[in-house]
Amino acid sequence: MNPDWITGFCDRSACFGLQFTLRNPATGRWEIKPEFRILANVRYKNVLEYIKEYFEVETVFYSGKNVGYRVGSVKDLISVIIPHFNKYPLLTSKVCTFNLWSKAINMMYHGDHKTKEGFTQIFSINAGINWGISTAVSTHFPELKAALLPSYSLNISPYELSGWWISGYFTIYCHFNVQLNPHGLKNYYYDRVVPSFNFSRSTVELPIISVLASYFEATANQRFDGSRADVNIYAIKSCSEVVYHFECFPLLSCKKDEFNVWANIVKDKEKLQERN
Repeated sequence: MNPDWITGFCDRSACFGLQFTLRNPATGRWEIKPEFRILANVRYKNVLEYIKEYFEVETVFYSGKNVGYRVGSVKDLISVIIPHFNKYPLLTSKVCTFNLWSKAINMMYHGDHKTKEGFTQIFSINAGINWGISTAVSTHFPELKAALLPSYSLNISPYELSGWWISGYFTIYCHFNVQLNPHGLKNYYYDRVVPSFNFSRSTVELPIISVLASYFEATANQRFDGSRADVNIYAIKSCSEVVYHFECFPLLSCKKDEFNVWANIVKDKEKLQERN
């Protein structure tokens, strides 16, 4: 399994978290459970099996219609998970969460969470990761302030992106669509069938979304309310670039079946355009 694919998939689908449980309200004793977690529809079971085989720790579990993979041992997080993402860095805003989270895991590994100062600092990190302090926590730690989440920026060109990272990123979340254009020329099949490749994210992810759009010779567009950035690729030349990419760096999920049907339509349309 290519390590860039692992990072690309986790950039889109993994979570780095800290769970706090109040075990004794009278004494204010809390328990911390760190975790690296992925949760997906059961259709993507094979993908999580790939992840498990790559990291060689923990197991895949089921939760209703979902399947998950979780690493909660501080030892495994320190020796396996964190070294991977240090060597093959995250490219989305998730890297900001990871940097704070890994600091907390290192503190726990060295026993700092057993001191009041260290425990409070980890609480502060958790508040920074989760964008705020809960009422239950503020009751016991009225002076607690959330750690600042580092600002997200990205300095990478489309040509520097790993092809495997891109395919990992789109393993679950992308759309291969085909529409019929009612205004297309009546006698021309290629003019009426409109294939497109689409993906969307919060505008927080605009830096990486813009780079991905450029990679496929397209542009990212922000919605009027500024909430999301969308990339909608309709040009047959750009769709052909998408086909070429995923044939070189295949999707490793059931989405590959969708792609294969879509790719054949793109290729047929391209041939018909050339003839006409």
